[in-house]
Amino acid sequence: MLAYICFSQIAIAQDSKPKISNNVVTNVYQPLHAEFATAAHGIAAASIDLCQRRPASSVYRMQVQFAQLVERYGAVEMFRVGPLLEDNRLNRLFYWPDTRRVAGRQLRTFTNSADVQSITQDRLAKKSVALQGFTALERLLFLPQYQPIETGPPCVLISAITHNIAHMAEELQVGWETDTEFVQALLHPASESAYFRSADEVLRSVYTQVKTGLDSLLDNKLQPLLSADEKQRQLAPFWISQRTSALLRGNVRGLQALLLESGMLDGTRFEKRFNIEFAFIHHLLRKLAPITHFMEPDGALTSEFKVLVHQLSAVLAGIRHTLNSEVAVELQLSAGFNSEDGD
Repeated sequence: MLAYICFSQIAIAQDSKPKISNNVVTNVYQPLHAEFATAAHGIAAASIDLCQRRPASSVYRMQVQFAQLVERYGAVEMFRVGPLLEDNRLNRLFYWPDTRRVAGRQLRTFTNSADVQSITQDRLAKKSVALQGFTALERLLFLPQYQPIETGPPCVLISAITHNIAHMAEELQVGWETDTEFVQALLHPASESAYFRSADEVLRSVYTQVKTGLDSLLDNKLQPLLSADEKQRQLAPFWISQRTSALLRGNVRGLQALLLESGMLDGTRFEKRFNIEFAFIHHLLRKLAPITHFMEPDGALTSEFKVLVHQLSAVLAGIRHTLNSEVAVELQLSAGFNSEDGD
């Protein structure tokens, strides 16, 4: 009886493979990249108002939009395939982890140079990746040494960075349009394709993105955040702005979409199970959302934030275990090579 159940689940997955290609494009990649592009263009437009020396409240609005943009980026950050891996966009958008504090040094040097006054999006795109995206933008918007930003060189640089992010977000959205070579290869895999030779390879790609995304979320983001070592905690993403939970919300959304909206688990016993677990994850994330300051004066995490992050980590670790030990076996999957596995 058990053998029959496992066989039927595998058969369902086999029958669903052609549908998965269409689902993952139209339900996952295209709408989430469109949301990221919309948010990026919004903050770029807001940066123009900032540089026109509007009231100081415009800085606060930029900080709010920054958190919203981080969340939208967090979803597409999980899609480490195709357009995101081209033209070094992954590192240009978010140079992290910055273990050697390169961004801080380069930003201090650049903001004190004469070049900063004439910086544009085009010129910025040719400079160091550490200056081009979220890593530099976070410092400019949240570190006191760059305040007030409306009347100084940082204002021009903020505008260039936000327009650069918007430009890359638009490139990503265009890269996922249906008529592009990569998307056509995903929708119609063929033996001669340079991208996907079969429906099995498409399914394996989706599975690999979930697996490496969970590994990155647990091992590279949550683990440092929960470390007893303050230096390790400072390696967590968006530690300076304390907007880490915004990235976590986006990451979870991207992973959930890959797992459940792609149709990869339709008809299996995992579909209902993961829906329940993700519902609890979103409950935890809603409780984390209002906590905009999660550090005590001594640099330790507040007790409420720490408890919630521990719970979040435990549930995600359970999903990872199930994915690696049960889903992979029953759906006859193994992760393919991903150039970003080491992140």
